Amino acid sequence: MRKKIEADLEMLHLSKKLAQIHCELDFEDPIEALNLPDFSSSELREELEQHGYSMILRQLNSLFPEQTKTTV
Repeated sequence: MRKKIEADLEMLHLSKKLAQIHCELDFEDPIEALNLPDFSSSELREELEQHGYSMILRQLNSLFPEQTKTTV
């Protein structure tokens, strides 16, 4: 087992690096300055539905249920 680890040590380090989630973000603007897109647009929902993006539409409807215009 030790030989295998030693032989594949570089791959082990690469795998660890690829598996890490990096949350660092240099963000200088205040959070209040962020604008969310307008997801209440019936045109957007119709476009998503027409192109078969039903999973995205379901997620959108669950996040913004008061704006739901179409059903999936």
